[in-house]
Amino acid sequence: DVRYIKQLPVYCVTATWSIFAYIWLIIILLVSSPNVVEMWEGIVTFAFFWILLLMAFAADKGYFGGKREEPLQKLEDLSAFEMAEKADAVRGKFGDHLTDEQVFRYLSAQHKSTKSNTQAHYRAH
Repeated sequence: DVRYIKQLPVYCVTATWSIFAYIWLIIILLVSSPNVVEMWEGIVTFAFFWILLLMAFAADKGYFGGKREEPLQKLEDLSAFEMAEKADAVRGKFGDHLTDEQVFRYLSAQHKSTKSNTQAHYRAH
């Protein structure tokens, strides 16, 4: 079973910060002030959390690369010409016997299947 990372920029941000967290821990516990965590170290560590949070959010939104998906246009917002082109393509694929309602149902189903759900959707369902 092969699994792929869908959001590589988010993975890279969290992996980098995970490694940095251990390095930072070694620095503050062994180098800076051995066996004692000073107030400034705690404040800086807490600030790193917010930086990680903002960077992970930015990576999730696509600011660090990765592909951005174009927003899907609603079928109802298509012009008559665009809708006729899509209907002709469906009828060309499946036959001219399809009614307008069947074509619209097919296009609606195809439109919904191209929309990707977020992880929150799968947790809730």
